[in-house]
Parts: sequence; structure tokens; C-alpha cells
Amino acid sequence: MSYRILMEQSGRKFDGAGIDRSESTIDQATDLNIDYSFIGAGDHRLRVLLMDDNGAYLQQMTRRFSPKTGVISQVQLTTCNDPVLGIAHLEESTYDMLLIDYHMPQVDGIKLFEWLRHDRTHPNQEIFKVMVTADPNVPQTTRLRIVNTGARVVSKSMSTEDLRLLVSEVMLRNSSAYRRSVV
Repeated sequence: MSYRILMEQSGRKFDGAGIDRSESTIDQATDLNIDYSFIGAGDHRLRVLLMDDNGAYLQQMTRRFSPKTGVISQVQLTTCNDPVLGIAHLEESTYDMLLIDYHMPQVDGIKLFEWLRHDRTHPNQEIFKVMVTADPNVPQTTRLRIVNTGARVVSKSMSTEDLRLLVSEVMLRNSSAYRRSVV
């Protein structure tokens, strides 16, 4: 099941660029009844790389993924506040999911996603890409450019349940890829 299907089942509304334009409610989140027990099953934990130059946002997301909070604990999160360092992480390790800020110094999120898209031999070529932004006024042409890189666009203020849905989609996608490679 895709993120879009899960979100549509929860009553979400999307614009043409795949951006959630509905308001989150507690009832929508609890009505989904998604089983997260498969996340982290076996020895594999979801490897997530988060790049953002905002230290407060990095701390907030670290808390959301922390095993102590139990919100989304079956994730191995790597954070960096410098896109150049983030590129080094991408060169050294493989990840399942990349969350990157839209506005960053030196290399913005779009340029990094375009670089990954055009480097067909990169080990993180198939990474699940998510552009996070606090900017509510991202132009439609820019959103479409982001989507054309294969990325999702989400608000930095996304709910914890929305974050869980993203994690679930990555895990489902990875388990489907695993099943295809075994058959």
C-alpha cells in the first residue's frame, strides 16, 4: 500500500504535486490502525539520513525517532546540518530514506536530489526521497521539479502519524523489493 493510498484512506487531500493540503486530526490518525511491528523486524532497522541546517528541527526529529519516546523507534537516524557532510554520508553508506531541507546553504535539496537522480550508479540511487520545507509558498514549478526527481514534498510541521506513514511506506517498499529479489 502506498503513502498516497494510506493518506487518502485517512481523508487527506493532495494537490497536483503530491503535497498534503488537509489538516491532521487525532481521529484520522487513530482510525488507520496500522501495525508498525514489522518495522525493524530481524536485523534491519530503517536507515534514515536527515539533512537540515536548522539545529532545532534536527533535535525535534531526533526526539521523534528516539527509542525512548517510542514514537518511531525502529529507525537508525543519521543527522547532519551541512549538505556537504550529508553528501559524504551518502557516498560512504547506503540509506533507506533521505529527508532533506528545501532551503540549505551551498547545496539545496533540489540540487542534491537531481544529482542522485542523474548518477545512475550511485548506491543510494533508489533511496526514498522526501523534501521537507517550512516554506508554505513553494512555487508550483518548484514543487513539480522536486517531484520530477522522484521525491515527496512534506511540511516540516507534519504530524507524527504522517511521519509514521512515510516510514511504513519505505518499509513496505523495502519488503516488496526483498520479496522480488528472492523469487
